[in-house]
Amino acid sequence: MVYEEDREKTLKSILDQIALAPFDQCEYRIEKKDGSLVWVKDEGHLVQDEQGKFWFYVVIIDITANIARQEAEHLRFEETIRDSFAANPAAIGIIRVNLSRNSCEEPHVRSASSAQVDHLLNYDDFLSHLESLIIDPQEKAVFAERFSRAKLLEGFNAGNDVFSLEYGRYDLLKERHVIRTSAKLIRNPLTSDIEGVISSLDISQERLMGSLFTIMTRHEYDFITLYYPTKGKIEAIYLAPDCPEIFLRLFPKEHQLVPFSTLREESAATWVDKAFAPDFLKMTESSKILDELSRSDHYELMVPVLQKDGGIRYRKLQHYYLESGSDTIVIFDSDVTALFLEQQRQAEAMKAENEKVRNLMDSIAAGISILLMKDPNHVSFQYVNQRMFRILHFPDYDHNIIFDKQIKNPLVLSYIQDACIGVHPDDIARVRAVFAANYNEKQFTIAPYRTLGGDGVYHYLSQEVAFHEETPEGKLFYATYIDVSEEVVLRQEREAQFEKEKSLRFQAMAANDAKSEFLSRMSHDIRTPLNGIIGMSYLAQEETNPPRTVECLKKIDTSSKFLLGLINDVLDMSKAESNKIVLNPEPYPLEEFHAYLDAVIVPLMKEKGQHFLFKEERTRRIISR
Repeated sequence: MVYEEDREKTLKSILDQIALAPFDQCEYRIEKKDGSLVWVKDEGHLVQDEQGKFWFYVVIIDITANIARQEAEHLRFEETIRDSFAANPAAIGIIRVNLSRNSCEEPHVRSASSAQVDHLLNYDDFLSHLESLIIDPQEKAVFAERFSRAKLLEGFNAGNDVFSLEYGRYDLLKERHVIRTSAKLIRNPLTSDIEGVISSLDISQERLMGSLFTIMTRHEYDFITLYYPTKGKIEAIYLAPDCPEIFLRLFPKEHQLVPFSTLREESAATWVDKAFAPDFLKMTESSKILDELSRSDHYELMVPVLQKDGGIRYRKLQHYYLESGSDTIVIFDSDVTALFLEQQRQAEAMKAENEKVRNLMDSIAAGISILLMKDPNHVSFQYVNQRMFRILHFPDYDHNIIFDKQIKNPLVLSYIQDACIGVHPDDIARVRAVFAANYNEKQFTIAPYRTLGGDGVYHYLSQEVAFHEETPEGKLFYATYIDVSEEVVLRQEREAQFEKEKSLRFQAMAANDAKSEFLSRMSHDIRTPLNGIIGMSYLAQEETNPPRTVECLKKIDTSSKFLLGLINDVLDMSKAESNKIVLNPEPYPLEEFHAYLDAVIVPLMKEKGQHFLFKEERTRRIISR
């Protein structure tokens, strides 16, 4: 009952399936009696009974409606693919891909660089070829990531069916183009494969006009030109009716190419103020423009223009690269006379204000500087006030010392590069360490240190440093300096005087200690023979002696006891100096004092012919016990 055209394929499918397992499943057509065809789904089960006989149980389901629906869906799928091809008539390359099977087919190309995909049947190889044409490494990486099979399948399963990316690439002539590559994906209803169309469109002109429009909408210009340095040509893109006459004459119509040298020479001869013409020619040389654009993203030139009435107006020429990586320069011209005069007025006012500030900065007693630290180990001067020059005995150079071309002093030039270069060798390690340790601090102080001045003398400075701002070159700090040389010298003199007095005091104390020790020793040594004299006189008095001898012995006894008292006093003095004296008050007989006077003092007075008078006033005291 299987339709003749489907029999062989259906039988083979059934036999192949039951050779592996007792089940089969297939789809085929059945021809009805009226000659029409019906699609059926056949599901069979092979069973063996108890007698060993095989039976084939089959269930057949009419799927004609489902097949018709699938065919309609497939027709719509193919129409979508064809529409995707037709929607990109300007594409430089378009190809059909099957991401599920990693295959490519139906390539259509319109550029020499895209023609190389004709032989590629593998999507991954096709992607690698496109990737190899991309210029910028970062754009290359983004392209490889976004259009990888895995990323496209992931995005489609997440509900996205359109993907796009713009990038720059070279053609076979090494000219740069901006390309937009897009992918439109759809699921094949028959195979469930994810298929789609990949197309690439050259949008260089679109991007060019977009860039011009963006810039033009930001500014108001009298004319806009495109300069091609490699060709030495300039092209007028926009000319305002009231732009300089020379431009209307050289560019009778837009998009006309004119030698750039002709434009410069004509401008210098007829348009630019005669006094400025030589500078204009130098500043508009191709090498000058390219050099300035290599340093910055634009180059501006203010040109004084001579009017018919003899007056001067000012025009601004602005130069930009048309876009990143391009070798085309767009030049804008605009009349900025009013703005220029206002800027001049403001500049004069600012100059006067700056002069006042400079005078104020120079009048204060402290030195002031702006320091640049590109890292913790490097510090250099950016600005110093005149007071700082004077503190260190240098001439009054310009405040912005890094711009003062008159500086020839090698020490000052060294300071500009390294603010610590003149610090005394004994202090430099400490100063550098303070800067390094406080690189991330808002404020810090450097204790007095010596730095070399223009007079060849080291001056003591104390320094206060405060963070100001972060710049691309590094951190800026404000610093103030005070010359503390006199204070340091006075302190050093005081310290030296103190040390001298301390030394003298130690010497005096040592001498006093030596004297005290001497007196102590001598008092002990003298008492020994004196005790012998006292003892002998005491024994002599015990004998029977003539009256004169008795009197002499008494005087010897009195004098020796007095001498013993003096020696004891000396000993007590040495104790007093060593804080060891102990006072013992006790009664003293007045008669002994009289005897001392008669025995010692009176004879000495008589020898000198002097008269000694002692007057005594007795006071009676009653002590009750």
